[in-house]
Amino acid sequence: MKDTGTKTTSLTETVAEIVGNLFPIDDIQRETDEQRRVREELCHYAVDLRDPPFTAQEIRATNGTDKMAKKKAPGGDHITMEMTIEIFKSCPTILETVFNKCLELGSFPEVWERPKLILLNKPGKNPGLSGSYDPFASSRS
Repeated sequence: MKDTGTKTTSLTETVAEIVGNLFPIDDIQRETDEQRRVREELCHYAVDLRDPPFTAQEIRATNGTDKMAKKKAPGGDHITMEMTIEIFKSCPTILETVFNKCLELGSFPEVWERPKLILLNKPGKNPGLSGSYDPFASSRS
């Protein structure tokens, strides 16, 4: 159901209504004084926001173990967990090098950045209302 009280007529319209509610368009013309103040503060915020490089220990913890679920379907990049584990075993530094180069350039492959949106119904909320959902983004499908 839309916030106006009318019902949606298709799955596409329902999803559009929920997503529009969860992720409203940033409209400078309609922002509040508080939003304007925060926006101005952020424009003048000076700090080095670069992330530290990935460490071999972090890569090993996330990719180098046989305990990872091997039979899961690959993500949009078509790279399976088995492939990632074998790459790590063959040449442990290659993943660290690739990830850190992406981090340094500030650019990761688009397919790695495209999350799958999962809508979770808030406990006790009417699932027929578009505002009754919390978003959850899964980074690998």
